[in-house]
Amino acid sequence: MVSVNYAWNMQGPMVVPAPADAEQRQLEIWLTPRGCLKGALAPEANPIVITRNEQGKGRIRYYELVLTNDKDFGGGVMFPSTFHQHHDLDDDLEGEGVNVSGGHNSFGLTVSSVQVNVSGAALTVPDAVPTATIPPVRVESSQTADGVWYVGGGTHASVAVEFQDFITDIEAPLNEDRSLAAITPASRTFYDNVRRLKLDVATIAPIHGGRVYPWADFAKFVNSGKTN
Repeated sequence: MVSVNYAWNMQGPMVVPAPADAEQRQLEIWLTPRGCLKGALAPEANPIVITRNEQGKGRIRYYELVLTNDKDFGGGVMFPSTFHQHHDLDDDLEGEGVNVSGGHNSFGLTVSSVQVNVSGAALTVPDAVPTATIPPVRVESSQTADGVWYVGGGTHASVAVEFQDFITDIEAPLNEDRSLAAITPASRTFYDNVRRLKLDVATIAPIHGGRVYPWADFAKFVNSGKTN
């Protein structure tokens, strides 16, 4: 469930707030043709068209929603009867079974019935949802060898490996906050080595793409005390 900036799940009659999912669920609605048009027509909306934005805030990377098989469900209402959702880059374009980037199908739906302007269909946000907050990222790291850290503390784990002039983070799951926390154990040493060697570093870039961090932002992160 999602309503404006609030998200929640229903487990039987029990309401389970899901504040971390609100943004993603809004996006899933906006990516549909009808959601896009309705959002653009909303009061105080200022819609703009971006044909492609490879870097920077606002970029939607490797998120695919395919709506097909439009049908007339009565009264001239045309609506897609098949939904297909895909996350991350699927680079197995030749069908050889090799998918380096790990793209995967995440959702499929076949629509059998559509009703328009149903009375009382608007969602009412449960009382427990607006006050729910996203739990802080919890990280527990332990050094397993020189320059190697096991980063756990949550539902997913990572391994950070420090090299002379770069850091490799093996698995950066869930979201950007978790990814930043996963590189925390080695980031201070890496930062100090760059300064000691007087290297000219402009950006920090993930090997498989994603956001490119200006060096100034990385230095600010390291010196913020979050790496302690």
